[in-house]
Formats: sequence, structure tokens, C-alpha cells
Amino acid sequence: MNEYIYILSNRSMPGLIKVGKTTTHPSQRMSELHSTGVPTPFELEFSATVSSCDYSEKAAHRALANYRVTGNREFFRISIKKAIELILPVIGDYRIHDVKETHGIEQIRIEVDRREREKRDAEQARQIARQQEKNQREAERLGRRRAVEQNILAYEQKLRQLGPRPVKKELPTIGFFLVFCYLPIPIGWLVWAGALQVFETKSQTAGFVCLLLIIAGYIFNRIDNKNQAAFDIVHAPFQEIDNSLFGLRGELEKLP
Repeated sequence: MNEYIYILSNRSMPGLIKVGKTTTHPSQRMSELHSTGVPTPFELEFSATVSSCDYSEKAAHRALANYRVTGNREFFRISIKKAIELILPVIGDYRIHDVKETHGIEQIRIEVDRREREKRDAEQARQIARQQEKNQREAERLGRRRAVEQNILAYEQKLRQLGPRPVKKELPTIGFFLVFCYLPIPIGWLVWAGALQVFETKSQTAGFVCLLLIIAGYIFNRIDNKNQAAFDIVHAPFQEIDNSLFGLRGELEKLP
């Protein structure tokens, strides 16, 4: 069973065309329409066999939507030639069955083919532009990552060139204890309070012992401060690189 899409005209409705579908021969459909009260018979202007007349009719009506006379009718106010030009690209696979020579179907085919080529070329150009934009974004993304990674490698190289990390010289255990005796923390307060006994005759010895602990703690605290200052000087380049690496690695994690 063949399926058709067709264009009809009628002298009693100048300027209007009917675009419809049929599973019988278009001439039979014309006869059926003439019996519905139309004063003059319809004339077949164009017909084509299609794989699905339902699909092709809907596609044709969408293409001609701006020219439809009423919302629920198949009549359109448009020239036949222009109607053919608009529906041929959208009705799917087709084979022209009948067309009046006056409509210049070959010229229409040439025009439709030209428009289709232009659409394909434009779509291809858009795809190429989108791909180029995508490639550029990807290149920029990789460039940003590469720049950060190169900076990280450079800082890591500097870190290796600095050699082994310095280690702070720590106090002996007794030194830590004496520092606690000197500093105003709970143990230190007890020692300082004990040192006040130097002014009391009965516990003067204990007071002198506490006073010696404070003096020794002061000395070891000075030594520890000097050790820390010396360590800070030699460790400063390492710390600067560590801070830079920390920032760069955080930046790298945020990059897509």
C-alpha cells in the first residue's frame, strides 16, 4: 500500500491550497473531497509517495504553520511553489509522484538542495566552531594546570637543592625541667613562691634552692631561645618554600 502526501488547489478558493495525506491514489482523494459540497473540483498540484504519510503530513503542516488559515484545517494561504520548497526538506524520504510542469519542480529541487547544502554547511561550521571552542577551553585548562605543576616542580627542586632540613637543637631533659621552674606556669609559680622563703630563717635553705632553680631555668630558657632563633634563620628558606608549595597544591586541587 502506497502512502502519499499531496497539495491540492480549487478555483473556488483562490490563493488557498490544501495539504493532506492519503493511502489511496491522490486522484481518488480528489474525488472524495469534491463530493463534500465544494462547488468546483480540486486540482492536483503536487504529490509524492512517502514512507509514512502521518509523519510527513505533520511535518509539512509544521513547516507551513505560519500560513495556516485556521488552526484545525488543512488549508494554507501560500503559493504552491513556495509550499513545495518548504515541505520537501521535512517530509522524510520521498519520491515525487505527480507535479504540474508550471511549478518548475527541477528548479525547486535545485533550490531545495542548495538550501539543504547551506544548512549542512552552516551546521558543520557550527560544529567545528564548537569543537574549536571546546579544544581551546581544554587547552587553557591544561595550560593552567601545567603552569601550576611546573611551579610545584620548580619549588620542589629548590627544596632538594637546600639539602637536608635543619633540626632544632633541643635542651636536655633537665634543661626542660628547669625552664618549667622559671616560667610562670603552675610549677614555676610554686618555685617562685618557694624562693620567697629565702627571707625566712627557718626555711632559708629551701628558698635558696628554689632561687637556684629559677636562675638555672632562666639560663636554659635563654639557651632555648637562642637555639630557636638560630633554627628559624636556617629554616626560613624551607618554610618559605613549604608555604608556596602548600598554596600551589591547594590551587591545583581547585582546578578542573
